[in-house]
Amino acid sequence: MIACYKEKEIEHFDQFEAQKNEVRAEMRKIIMLSENVGPFLLPGRLLRVKSEKADWGWGVLLNFQKTRINIKDRKKPIGFSKTYSEEGAYILDVGLFVKNKVSVANEL
Repeated sequence: MIACYKEKEIEHFDQFEAQKNEVRAEMRKIIMLSENVGPFLLPGRLLRVKSEKADWGWGVLLNFQKTRINIKDRKKPIGFSKTYSEEGAYILDVGLFVKNKVSVANEL
């Protein structure tokens, strides 16, 4: 039977990885609050569009609009966003490249 002599080091590494992932998730929540994102929204800015299920890639911000969220509606996510702040949320118009070729069946 071969014993793993570095088992403690591996266990500590695993704990550090878990802690690092928790800190990154908390940082992302803070960064993505509308009061922190708002000053950086300028038409023409490149944005990376991601959701929990899909990565849409890079797009160009065309326009944005700030909205208020009623207390009743706070449980309903707007688009992909699940984080809300007291100041409201932003609705972004983003131009994305979604297909590089038109198939013969889709041509007019």
